[in-house]
Amino acid sequence: MATAENTELIDRFEEFYRNYYRNEIGELAQKYPNDQKSLYIDWDDLYRFDPDLADDYRTKPEQIQEYAEEALRLYDLPVDVSLGQAHVRVRNLPESEDIRDLRHEHHGNLVAVQGIIRKATDVRPKVIEAAFECQRCGTLTRIPQTAGDFQEPHECQGCERQGPFRLNTDQSQFIDAQKLRVQESPEGLRGGETPQSIDVNIEDDITGHVTAGDHVRVTGVLKLDQRGSDNEKSPMFDIYMEGVSVEIEDEQFEDMEITDADKKEIVELSNESDIYDKMVGAIAPSIYGYEKEKLAMMLQLFSGVTKELPDGSRIRGDLHMLLIGDPGTGKCVHGDTRVTLADGRDVPIRDLVESNLDDPKPIDDGVWDSVDFEVPSLLDDGTIAPRRATKVWKREAPDVLYRIRTATGRELEVTPSHPLFVQTDGRFRAKQAENLDEGTFIGVPRSVPTAGDNELDVAFRTSDAHNRIDLQLPSTWTTDLARLLGYVVAEGYVEQRADNTGFVSITNNDDEVLDDATTILESLNLNATIRNPHEGKDARELMCSAGEFVSFLGSLEESLLSSSESQRVPRELMGTNDDVTAAFLKGYIEGEGHVSSSQREITVASMSEQLLADVRTMLLSLGISSQIQSRQNGSYRLRISGQAFSTYVDRVGFVTERKTAASAKFDGADGNPNLDVVPDVGHELRRIRESLELTQSDCGLPRSTYQHYERGSRNPSRDSLETVLDAFEARLSELSESASDTAGAITDGGGLDSVANDVDALRSLVDGDIAWDRVERIETVEPDEEWVYDLEIEGTHNYLTNGVVSHNSQMLSYIENIAPRSVYTSGKGSSSAGLTAAAVRDDFGDGQQWTLEAGALVLADQGIAAIDELDKMTPEDRSAMHEALEQQRISVSKAGINATLKSRCSLLGAANPKYGRFDQYEPIGEQIDLEPALISRFDLIFTVTDKPDEEADRNLAEHIIQTNYAGELNTHRTQNPTSNFSEEEVDTVTEEVAPTIEPDLLRKYVAYAKRNCFPTMTEDAKSRIEDFYVDLRLKGQDEDAPVPVTARKLEALVRLAEASARIRLSDTVDEADADRAVDIAHYCLKEIGVDPETGEFDADVVETGQSKTQRDRIQNIKGIISDIEDEYDEGAPADVVIERAEEVGIDESKAEHEIDKLKQKGEVYEPRTDHLRTT
Repeated sequence: MATAENTELIDRFEEFYRNYYRNEIGELAQKYPNDQKSLYIDWDDLYRFDPDLADDYRTKPEQIQEYAEEALRLYDLPVDVSLGQAHVRVRNLPESEDIRDLRHEHHGNLVAVQGIIRKATDVRPKVIEAAFECQRCGTLTRIPQTAGDFQEPHECQGCERQGPFRLNTDQSQFIDAQKLRVQESPEGLRGGETPQSIDVNIEDDITGHVTAGDHVRVTGVLKLDQRGSDNEKSPMFDIYMEGVSVEIEDEQFEDMEITDADKKEIVELSNESDIYDKMVGAIAPSIYGYEKEKLAMMLQLFSGVTKELPDGSRIRGDLHMLLIGDPGTGKCVHGDTRVTLADGRDVPIRDLVESNLDDPKPIDDGVWDSVDFEVPSLLDDGTIAPRRATKVWKREAPDVLYRIRTATGRELEVTPSHPLFVQTDGRFRAKQAENLDEGTFIGVPRSVPTAGDNELDVAFRTSDAHNRIDLQLPSTWTTDLARLLGYVVAEGYVEQRADNTGFVSITNNDDEVLDDATTILESLNLNATIRNPHEGKDARELMCSAGEFVSFLGSLEESLLSSSESQRVPRELMGTNDDVTAAFLKGYIEGEGHVSSSQREITVASMSEQLLADVRTMLLSLGISSQIQSRQNGSYRLRISGQAFSTYVDRVGFVTERKTAASAKFDGADGNPNLDVVPDVGHELRRIRESLELTQSDCGLPRSTYQHYERGSRNPSRDSLETVLDAFEARLSELSESASDTAGAITDGGGLDSVANDVDALRSLVDGDIAWDRVERIETVEPDEEWVYDLEIEGTHNYLTNGVVSHNSQMLSYIENIAPRSVYTSGKGSSSAGLTAAAVRDDFGDGQQWTLEAGALVLADQGIAAIDELDKMTPEDRSAMHEALEQQRISVSKAGINATLKSRCSLLGAANPKYGRFDQYEPIGEQIDLEPALISRFDLIFTVTDKPDEEADRNLAEHIIQTNYAGELNTHRTQNPTSNFSEEEVDTVTEEVAPTIEPDLLRKYVAYAKRNCFPTMTEDAKSRIEDFYVDLRLKGQDEDAPVPVTARKLEALVRLAEASARIRLSDTVDEADADRAVDIAHYCLKEIGVDPETGEFDADVVETGQSKTQRDRIQNIKGIISDIEDEYDEGAPADVVIERAEEVGIDESKAEHEIDKLKQKGEVYEPRTDHLRTT
């Protein structure tokens, strides 16, 4: 029964409809129910009518909506129509909430969120009133289905028995239902943030209108869903929305509200004579120069006009652009940084690089050279194994370095762009130092396997004295000699006199140590005596006077003759096998170490941080982790604790019974699990668990423990994570057996295979050789040296620096920020499914079902996709981009889903040359690991090089200094309350480095131009482009001439000219626009479309990866081998082939190069050394 208050509210809504929506309701009445079932009302209209009612609608939406829909049913219509099932849907709330900012206070409120449809289920019927037929008496019982679970009757209303019942679908009421997953738009996120998402349930007439990749604004009621199962409820709740309205945003620049004042400013700007210079100045103003590249990026933002032809075909207007090279300073480290080599030695990278610069090749900011040695490197499966270093780099130091210190005492200084490894979604990811935060966990080795070489090759001065004692050293390192060195480094004193005599003393009070050291010295033909403590001392001293032994120690490691602050482990010892390494550690830690009486811990103190760092490296080679901490007295302490304590006792042990007994007290004791954790896996654990339909109690651990891991309030220890993965793998095995009949449908990008891959990735974190060390402090420091250094590692591109795993661009990110719809991703972490679309089978929706999940190129539809490090992707993954680039769509045939998704985006790609820096004297095809079929789809290709030029360099220096000065003034004024800089002074300096057009205005400018300008070519413009194309083609008419340009470049010219006209807001493409397009295209051709040997334009350099000169040379070489291979029983001798090649004008070096390439391709083989045959 309606109350007076309810009646009043219904009357208010009727009055509101009469005042604001009379025509809309009339239209609804005519179209109801087949063509339209909802009345959409604008919240602003309701607020103008009655602010209190509008506010109530937001805070009590479900209750108020009932009154609104009741008022609609009671509305006096001019036609005889009942709107009994019509909906009232509110939209255009005054502000939308960020998905990550939704809180419990929003529960039950009407909220709006914006984002991208990441997933959408199929539209399926949902029962809202179920009719149950009693199987005994036939009575129908109707049960409303309002709760989340399916409700059945308790007893029959006719015979009053408890069933059985049968659902009568004919008499039941159904409604269409669909579930969406809306993810935050990537352009709204801060660097390093993971996009968050929310699930939305929608019903009836708003279903079926959106697909993966659509940008939407969803209005709905925020609801809570308790975690856990019926048997085990959790105090934690998830949030979701019951959707009221779903609006597909304007496909281009959806968040652009362009006012009349904006339009006036845009038109005035377009009429300025220097509009193109201003556009260039608006792109990444902190990056100096690169005017052509910036203009091309701006033209890419405006893009050409998409043409729809009468026959239905479509010509893309979007421009694709590729940048080769890196304008920033390289990814390098300070010269003192120690690199671990495959033999276990740690050497300063400065020494390593400088000693290998035999034939340095100059680059813009330094030199490089080819090398061939091995270093430990992180593999994809999480293990560390030797990999080949192929190049060393020496480069100018930047203005600042980042000093990073971790919780376990590791410290290194790197350039801002130098990446270290973090863990994201269960996988290793490289993250630049400037993007790291304090508290981030970075990858460090748990164990470093070494090759181990026990050869003892140390030259030392022998004595000529008649009473000399000859040192009798073994030819290889022995465990006894290594242990003796451990005693000397720990508690020894070595003195070498001017006459080359000298002595060694070891101070200790344990008879076992003194006796052991004496025995070893005697085995070396040396005499030793033990002296009682001096007055005031309490330790005995072992003395050995032997000039040759002192000389040997000084040659082995010069620091042994120095003070304790400069001590370090002899480098020769750091490359020995495990037994010798363990023996040295046993001697050193016996002398300098302390075994705790209260906990599983060994501590070693020293004044030399480098010595302890060396000891930590040796411990790692045995799989023993440790931490280094600084102390207040200026000394340092190394700790071995937890499981590492047990490993040390088992693998190394002690010399004295006293320490052996102290360590034995802790046999069987549990270690501290917090010392070896796997961070930031909570989200991944929850996603996998739900995909496998497991409860938190099914994961092998107490639920009270496990739930902390999913929440992220604790990080699991390695052992705990292993237990969870065991449960996941057992469940996977069950599902694989039960799903064998559908195995054919499980494809890449989804299903059990996808979940199994995710579990394998987590398993690599447990079983692999990587531990995680928390960043404790990050500070910027000025470099104290002129140079920084780097290595290039074949295949893996990483190596160990100061015990941290180190990995071997700014204009892209600026464009991403200006383009209203944009997606940025790195090729290193992208798969074909991640770029295009994945078919995923999970519990999204009711039960396990396949859904499409949009990839980066779909999410960037009608915008820009910026993909860095294209060269790091696999060829298979890159091939998925071909259709998206040319046809601008993505065809998906996975798991029974056949769909075509839109990918009408411009691609801004960046790739690094094979050799780290671009070499203008080598063909582009040989310098980039990209397929010619992909390269040819780019309209523009730029080589971002940095050639020395005094005037340009001076301008660059002034620009960088001025940019930094502007930042200093602004920071000083905002952070310092007593700043003596006025706002005018700051503005004056900032104006010199500020963008010529503010980014917000530029976004609106681009949006306005793309919405309103569709220029057409004038005859002059057509002629200019045509003449340029034909003139270039004429150069290829000669029989032996290369083809200089293909028809693809002609289409690129048209797009560039159209984009140039759009910048002026012009309806016509004039000759000046064509000139601008020709100028850019010619610049690109000179950069990458020229045969470096002949200087002629050659389209094949890009289209096929080989110039005509190269192709002809290869054919000549193959022809020579083919002609003479039958003259010799074992094939054509290589030296004869090279002689014949020189006779036809091919240089010896080029002939050898082409022969090597033919052998790599399998077109030529060697039946025996230096003899060749064609295949």
